[in-house]
Amino acid sequence: MKLWLSPEVLSWNRDVLDPRTSQGSDFQKPYELLKQAKRRLGEADDGENPDQENPALGEVVYHLRRAIEHREKQLAEKFNLSGLPFEVPSKKNPRIDERLYQLRIIQPVLRRKLNDLRNFITHEQKDPYGKDKSVINELYEFAWYFIRSTDSFLGRYISGIVLYPPDSSDVRHVDNDSEFDGCFLVRFSPKHKWEVDIEGYRVPINLFSKNEKEHWFQLVVNHFDDFIVGNELGRNVFDYSIAFPFEDGSDDSIDVGREKKFDKYSSSSESIKHFKGTLLGPDTVLRSMIEEYLELYMFY
Repeated sequence: MKLWLSPEVLSWNRDVLDPRTSQGSDFQKPYELLKQAKRRLGEADDGENPDQENPALGEVVYHLRRAIEHREKQLAEKFNLSGLPFEVPSKKNPRIDERLYQLRIIQPVLRRKLNDLRNFITHEQKDPYGKDKSVINELYEFAWYFIRSTDSFLGRYISGIVLYPPDSSDVRHVDNDSEFDGCFLVRFSPKHKWEVDIEGYRVPINLFSKNEKEHWFQLVVNHFDDFIVGNELGRNVFDYSIAFPFEDGSDDSIDVGREKKFDKYSSSSESIKHFKGTLLGPDTVLRSMIEEYLELYMFY
């Protein structure tokens, strides 16, 4: 069964879903490389021979590039950057840094400058000149800020986003900690091809449609009030065609039952008790939600 969800929910208030500390990341390796770069930077004399090559500065560039590459690979692994469901314009096989820039996690100018300098040293077999120390010092500071600003991505784990109505002051917990009255929970699974699952508790039926509507989000339904019988909707626990619509175990049979329940909700205007679905599109919404999800790692 497929449903369409109103884009109105994107104007709702937001909260972070299930934030906690993430363990097991190797934070120290990039900082060790930064320390080596800082030490060699201090040993590089830029006043005595400003127009001669300075091997110490070449080592600084090497250490900085390794520190950033190490951190980029950590981010790529945790967030499955190669599996993102949208492309980088005019790039068939985008690099990690291009993905990070696309997701607004990094800015490209100094990152590109460091990469160009490293490539010059490698391909031309020349070290930077002594007078380049001030430029390389700026690149050191860029690398330091890059590592520091991305610590939060590795040190935290966030399940997703809570969307709750504009007239609510905060998230309202109901019955137990796993339910959020009137809210949509948007969960992200980077390791599972960036699947985006949307779950709702007691959410208005008028936010859903069985028919496609322009700019609405398409969802495939995984759960629609299954096993729940509401007397106020005229359903009976012994009405198996509605309450337990899977006599033959087929998807079609389940969907028929869910559609009957959807129609009953629509006729009564009651809020849906429990809903689960997976976002199929449009691609612009999928990308926007993923970008917003990653922003949470910067602010929470």
